[in-house]
Amino acid sequence: MKTRPYTQTRRAEAAAATATRVIEAQTQLFLETGDVPTLDAVAQRAGVAVQTILRRFGSKEGLLTASFEAYRQRIADQRDQAPVGDIEGAVDNLGQHYSESADLALRLLAIEGASATATEATRQARAVHRAWVERVFAPYLPASEGAERERRVVQAVVLTDVYVWKLLHRDLGLSRADTEATIVDLLRRALPPKPAA
Repeated sequence: MKTRPYTQTRRAEAAAATATRVIEAQTQLFLETGDVPTLDAVAQRAGVAVQTILRRFGSKEGLLTASFEAYRQRIADQRDQAPVGDIEGAVDNLGQHYSESADLALRLLAIEGASATATEATRQARAVHRAWVERVFAPYLPASEGAERERRVVQAVVLTDVYVWKLLHRDLGLSRADTEATIVDLLRRALPPKPAA
């Protein structure tokens, strides 16, 4: 007897929902402990068997890779909403992202170098951040490649880094609004005015 198409679709949807639940469980445990959780802990949190995780992701490292890829994609999707050429709008987008995801980013940076997967995840996250800077601040950057353009990009990358946000918002206790206003002010000092239209 042939499997009906809608049965196959339901199975695929159920498998995708299970994978999402497993990734979310892994992420939450990682946030809670700061360590990569065991498969037993993830399985218990997600309400599945360890064998289910292994069938889907292959190994603990495979699950870690999938979790970090899901995180990278969330970053890219959220950052894509930032307006180009609008410093305040870009920093508001950044503040929203850091308010939601700074803990995960900081946890990930803390284990950088502990595994090849974590190291690659941080490399990709930095690439996403730099691409965001080059896109949203493009009107303020020299059009031609060169040392001046690179210097401006690096300055903007540093001023919008999660550690700067953490220093201002968490360590120094500034409100989110004051944190963003400070970053905007620093960016305005670092970036030249946009050329007149």
